[in-house]
Amino acid sequence: MHFILMSLKYKYLLTALYIFCMISTCIILPAQTVNTVKKTSEGTEFWVCFQENSWHHALERVGKMKLTDPRGQEMYVEDRSISNFELFLSSDTTTRVRIEIVGIRYKLDTMVIGGSVRRLKIPSSAEVTGDGTLQPNAVRITSDSPISVTCLNERGSSTDSYLALPSKALGLEYYTMSYHSTPSNDLVPHMAIVATKDSTIVKITPSFITSRNRPAGVPFTVIMNRGDVYQIAASNMQGYTKTDRGTDSVINPDISGTRVQSTKPVAVFSGHQCADIPMRVPFCNYLVEQVPPVNSWGMHFILGKFAKRSSYAYRVIASTNNTKIFENSVLVKELQAGQMYENSSAGSRNIMLTASSPVLVAQFSHGYLGGVSRTDGKSTYIRGDSIGDPMMLVVSPTQQFLREYRFATPKTSFTNWKHFINIVIPSSAIGSLRLNGRVIDTVRNYPEFVGLSSYVCIQTDIPFGVHTVKADVPFGLYSYGFATNDAYGNMIGQGFDEIEEIRDSLPPTFERRNLDKKINLVIRDDKSSDKGLQSIRIISAIGLAAMYGNNYIDQPNINPGTPQYTMFVRPLNGFMKGKMEIEAKDLAGNISTYTLDYDGTNFLGALEEKPVPDLSKITETWLWGSYAIASSQYHTLNNVKTIGSISVTGQFEAESGSPLGLGFRFNKYIGSSLSVSLKAEYLPCSIVLRGRDSLLKRVYDSVSNQYLNFQEAFVLQPTLPMISFSTGIEYQLHPLLYTFIDIQSSIILSKSAESFRQIESPLSYAYSQSGTRELPISNTGLDQVKMLWLSANAGIGIQKKIHPNLVLFGETSFNYTLHSVLQNGYGDWNYSSLRFSLGFKTSF
Repeated sequence: MHFILMSLKYKYLLTALYIFCMISTCIILPAQTVNTVKKTSEGTEFWVCFQENSWHHALERVGKMKLTDPRGQEMYVEDRSISNFELFLSSDTTTRVRIEIVGIRYKLDTMVIGGSVRRLKIPSSAEVTGDGTLQPNAVRITSDSPISVTCLNERGSSTDSYLALPSKALGLEYYTMSYHSTPSNDLVPHMAIVATKDSTIVKITPSFITSRNRPAGVPFTVIMNRGDVYQIAASNMQGYTKTDRGTDSVINPDISGTRVQSTKPVAVFSGHQCADIPMRVPFCNYLVEQVPPVNSWGMHFILGKFAKRSSYAYRVIASTNNTKIFENSVLVKELQAGQMYENSSAGSRNIMLTASSPVLVAQFSHGYLGGVSRTDGKSTYIRGDSIGDPMMLVVSPTQQFLREYRFATPKTSFTNWKHFINIVIPSSAIGSLRLNGRVIDTVRNYPEFVGLSSYVCIQTDIPFGVHTVKADVPFGLYSYGFATNDAYGNMIGQGFDEIEEIRDSLPPTFERRNLDKKINLVIRDDKSSDKGLQSIRIISAIGLAAMYGNNYIDQPNINPGTPQYTMFVRPLNGFMKGKMEIEAKDLAGNISTYTLDYDGTNFLGALEEKPVPDLSKITETWLWGSYAIASSQYHTLNNVKTIGSISVTGQFEAESGSPLGLGFRFNKYIGSSLSVSLKAEYLPCSIVLRGRDSLLKRVYDSVSNQYLNFQEAFVLQPTLPMISFSTGIEYQLHPLLYTFIDIQSSIILSKSAESFRQIESPLSYAYSQSGTRELPISNTGLDQVKMLWLSANAGIGIQKKIHPNLVLFGETSFNYTLHSVLQNGYGDWNYSSLRFSLGFKTSF
């Protein structure tokens, strides 16, 4: 019997371990391959809407109008009475597409031919009018195969476009991006929310008072159903504020930074009825973008200048406090959650933006008369670029770049549209870049480096039509166009994977550029997983001097988080040889030391890297947690004849149970992969003890009219609550997998047991006292059971970090008591259990 029970026990253990390893493999493998199935801007379901354009309320200006260029060079007629809404659909394969708008009872079934772009008009009655009310005017786009969707909103010469995000890329938290109202506050910023599920609760925290008098900073909720659109506009009655000079100034509202939180995925759109960019620079234009959710924001961005424009603006919004913003490695602002930074005149330059935490970035073209200050020696004046109007596009983080894009230019007309693209790509991958299958002419379209980054920006004009751009590595792509008094712009696509914090394990790097009698050192910590530089220190210098620009420096001075730093090193006068040792440390603690030798003619350098140990598997040095326990217990008894006050002529046998328990734990990490653990648990011992007499009686059975064997047993159902304390070690095998072993001591809190006599045969017999086959007897205590049990516990676990300070884990283990739980002389009682635990760990 003992051998059979032990065989079954180990069979169950091996089966459980096999199942657990299979589950672990299923969990681990997707984590290793998640980046190969990238969540992109293509999908099979989209929810979009078309908000009010600029001339919707300007009734006195609605209709056909003759427009003349301010310089009198062009004259044309435009119709502002009817809005123009269009969809541009593309797919790799031919697929069926359905367009549905419940509010206007509109349905359209059509086809998109693979490798092409299908252009579809949406009825003007789909426009979302008014604000503060629910309107079922959302446009639902579904397809059999993945497609990409770009939307165009046009009314007269007020136009902009946006990239639609598929349902799989939507989220539960957003911040809006817009611009100030016009100087007279007659045209204001607005936003819209589209629900994709019924009974969606949306909490909105406006950044400015709304037209419905919702105060800034005070959340309110809206309950929305599938297909509903809720539009919000800023109030055009904002009052006055005092300038630095003490004069009155009109407050121009801006809803940028409005927070949207929802219980189910929603789509958020943000823009402006018609914005002047910068303020008071003619002329205004419609702005719109679909805003990506916070979980897809990034920390590294490249902004390319616009063709035919001498300057542009950009804005950055933060979602976490104390977010530092760096422009070309210079700290320009520190933001709190929901705050915004704007550079309203970035000039004619490409910019690398980095942030210490994920941010949302948008880029804006200036108005028709926007430009840069000029002087003729007598006075300063503004030279307008005399092309295009404002437009807005969301800038994709470099972590979300793709390898291939397909798009179509959305406009062509008598207003002489000019179309352009900006390509952002690592300089090392320029050779693999293809536009419509052809190599890009880099002589005509010269790649310009962006700050000190490894990226270049290539700008080229493109004709009206359908285009594809491909490369061997991920890159960014933006499409935009200018007419005489109009503009559009949007990114062509990006990934929308949730960007998790990745451990910064790479030390800073040094790049050396030889110059005449000096060298230029560029110290970098600017990869997608890097946190930025913390400090740069000149450890020693003999015969060599460091320079920043044209000034000598003793020690470099940087803002923590700076992605790059550049300095010059030159020999001192009178020294034929020299040596300098420089240390660079990043915010993750990685250190690089660079030794520079000068032999009188040449500079020689050697780099030593000291990455910090891999501590990504843990959150902090100390962790605590709680967990639930499910167990399957096994008891084997050998030569046990007496338990409590009950003795039998045969021996006792055990029936095992499966109780539940609760545990608490503490872990202290003593290395990158090793930790010690302390655990306290409550887990009762579940068992039924059955003792049979070996002496049989013969009794007469009146039912069968024959003599039968009479067998009687004593049954005990003890209550053995236990508190256990253990100490052990855990070893990390993989970021998701670990193994452990514990030594455990358990204290029995109670030994009482319910007991009764039971007739085992014949089944027709019953006790006269109870009328049943069971007869209760007085309770007894299991005095022979030891109060203290000592056991060993070993197993494997899986864990997943779901937050910087929260880890979920599951464990399976085998626990074996190292001794008989009965006192000497009363036989052997061996106890073991197979345990499953599920819980969490967090830092102090």
